[in-house]
Amino acid sequence: MLALIDYGAGNAHSVQKAFAYLGAKTVLTNDAKQVVSSDEIILTGIGTYQSGMTNLMQRHLIGPIRRAVEQGVPLLGIRLGMELLFDYSTEGGLIPGLGLIKGRVTEIPSTPQLPVPIVGWNMNRLENPVSRFNQIDEE
Repeated sequence: MLALIDYGAGNAHSVQKAFAYLGAKTVLTNDAKQVVSSDEIILTGIGTYQSGMTNLMQRHLIGPIRRAVEQGVPLLGIRLGMELLFDYSTEGGLIPGLGLIKGRVTEIPSTPQLPVPIVGWNMNRLENPVSRFNQIDEE
C-alpha cells in the first residue's frame, strides 16, 4: 500500500490524483498505524516548515513516520514534505524536523538585486495580441 500522509499541509489530493492517473493505488491517511504498516510513504506539503511540523505533531505522526523509515519503508518527500525530512530549519526560527536527513533547511534571503523566486501560479497577460504566431497564413 502506498500511503500519502494527510496532515493538513496542502497538495496531498493533487498528488493522489497524479498517482491514480498512473494507475497506482494509494490511500490518503493520517492514521499512525496505517503509516507504519505501509509499503511506501509519500509526504507532500505546501506552507511553512513550522506549520508542517506542527501539523505532524498535532496528528501524532512524527514517531510513526520515523518508525516506518527505520523499518525500511521507502519515503518520498515532495516540496515541504522533502524539507521536513531534514534535521531542522532556520525559516522563522530554529525549528526541529523529522531528522531523517542530516542537515538544515535555510530560507532563501531576499535582496533588491535578487528577489526570492515565486513558486506557484501567477497572473499572465498577453503583451502583444497580434503576432505572427496567431496569424493565419492565407498565401
